[in-house]
Amino acid sequence: MFSGFFQPEDFRYPLKEVNLELVAEGLRTYMADPNYFKTMDPETAAKIRAAVNRSPHLKKVIQFNSLAAGGLIGAGSGNQDEDNQ
Repeated sequence: MFSGFFQPEDFRYPLKEVNLELVAEGLRTYMADPNYFKTMDPETAAKIRAAVNRSPHLKKVIQFNSLAAGGLIGAGSGNQDEDNQ
């Protein structure tokens, strides 16, 4: 029966890489829409936040719910018809 969701095995990932791919997809989903991810799987979201915050390298690169991201999203939303651009 078709569930509508593809798994790494469907793309012939080697079994030893399946878990890494699932983690990568979880991170991608969380970073794309943190509220959705926290709603759908709050325990995994908490584990991802804890793992990122524990890592001295990742916590400098990945920031969840930062104010900077909101500023960047709004930066390009001005009126594009003005001549002063």
